[in-house]
Amino acid sequence: MNVGELIGEIGYTMTFALGESLLLAFPLVIIGIFLSRKWREKHLVPVATIAILLLALAALLLQFFEKLWNFEKLIAGVWLGATISLGLLSVRFEGFGRQIDLTLERMMVLIYFYLAIDFLGLFVVLVRNL
Repeated sequence: MNVGELIGEIGYTMTFALGESLLLAFPLVIIGIFLSRKWREKHLVPVATIAILLLALAALLLQFFEKLWNFEKLIAGVWLGATISLGLLSVRFEGFGRQIDLTLERMMVLIYFYLAIDFLGLFVVLVRNL
């Protein structure tokens, strides 16, 4: 495998990761459209962050324990229960929601770096296929 093929493989992988990120964020944006402005401004980011992080953990556990029977239903139930309970916790206790906001603010540099690499991968894919 030469350098050009390696860059192409990384580009396709990062484009797939960008697609997954957009697919995951799209339902949250749609939900945010229908929420009241007050609730959206105060609580949407912490609750959405909890849902996304727990969904990532659930996907990790599903890949790790893919051979177990009915494990998908267990993970789905645990994810739903944890998302609802932690979401309610962040709504009820503003300090918890604020901590999630502060943590997300600290992660923004890494998120921007990740998105830049994703869009670079998309550019590589577009150049290779045009």
